Amino acid sequence: MSIPILRLPEELRRAVLSYCNSSTVLSLCLACRAFNDVFVDSIYHTIDLSVHNEDTWGRHSEYINVHLPADHVKRTRTHRDVAILLRQSKLISLLQKHPELGSKTRVLRWTLMDDAGDSRWSRIPFAEFNDGTETLWQTFRCFSNVTEIDLAFMTQYREQTAPPPLFATATTVSLTGIVSHAVLSSILSSIAPARLHHLRLNNVQTFADPDTILDALSPNEVDLHRRTRTGLLYGYLKVLTSCCPTLQTLYISTAGQFLDNSRTFRNTPSPAGQQELDDGANEYAEIGSFLESVKGTLKEFVFEHGPDMEYFHVSPTSSNLLPQLGLSLTAPLPMDVFFDSNILPVLSSRPWPKLRRIVVRGVGQWLPVDPWQENSGSEEVAYLHRKIKEFRNRAELIWDAVDIDRVEVVVEDEASRPFYGLRADKRRNLTGIR
Repeated sequence: MSIPILRLPEELRRAVLSYCNSSTVLSLCLACRAFNDVFVDSIYHTIDLSVHNEDTWGRHSEYINVHLPADHVKRTRTHRDVAILLRQSKLISLLQKHPELGSKTRVLRWTLMDDAGDSRWSRIPFAEFNDGTETLWQTFRCFSNVTEIDLAFMTQYREQTAPPPLFATATTVSLTGIVSHAVLSSILSSIAPARLHHLRLNNVQTFADPDTILDALSPNEVDLHRRTRTGLLYGYLKVLTSCCPTLQTLYISTAGQFLDNSRTFRNTPSPAGQQELDDGANEYAEIGSFLESVKGTLKEFVFEHGPDMEYFHVSPTSSNLLPQLGLSLTAPLPMDVFFDSNILPVLSSRPWPKLRRIVVRGVGQWLPVDPWQENSGSEEVAYLHRKIKEFRNRAELIWDAVDIDRVEVVVEDEASRPFYGLRADKRRNLTGIR
């Protein structure tokens, strides 16, 4: 006997299933073989084994009474994380037996987590695959037809084995966290830029490569992605510039450089600090060039930068203590200089023919002082006026560049969240080696 729902066209069956939760679809698949053959694809269409997109903030792993967003690498692990890891482990075991099921997946969301220094996690041996083992890479290779990937790297160390090319069919790419150049290249060098529709880079940072890897590379390969030192994403947008004619959404968030470390506290030149400033300027220049190359097709652009967590929501202090923090009321923040020089000129120039939404946050970040207090001196008042004027000017330039009747515009002075900067974390191994 023919079952009416099985005679419906595929697009109508999908419409029906859109009203069903995963448990209902699973029950349909278990009802009979005919249902299983038709509906099993829906079970594996979207695999969401992630926690980094959740709205709930968690505790900092080192500081008391400090809370962080779900995708922050310093967030304390939770029972929810353990549950997701267990589900990841079960999926890996299933795909080892039935790798063909991975070809049914179109959307993959996955959080790579380790114990974050929490000794309680030593009892969870099944989490080792997220350390970048061959087991994980072979699992990812099963997803041969995926069109959307959303990966967050919340591990302390680099991968144990180098991955093969991954996710060549992806047209929507979202990456978060700290990752090695080998893993980043395995993804961004595999996708077809001409078919890339949505790109989200959420504070992506790279480990410095150890000598064992650098010795096998040519000088050009090392310089292209600045592989000798850690830092923000570098060189990868340069490769994609002018190669993404169908990009519709671009989301970039990054830890901004809050301090000018080009000189020491003794006012002597610091080569390492100057190199850090030069790297920051180059990173923002790369973002600006890529944005210029895709502004003709973009429908949505989101940019946010903010200081490292160490300077986020810092209690206000006296202005005469700022030099001890390496800050000044008169000198602009390096992150503001980088934005004004490289990204703002692109945002403030027309045309934006397809743009419908633009969000820019963190373009007027305040120092940890309170210039509003009654006993503020002339220096604090001048700082207050300058910051307000600078932010207003940036906002007006952005508003004037778009058609506000059809474009939603959001410009905010401070970042909406704390960021993390690997380079400033003296407790981390910057190469990611165990």
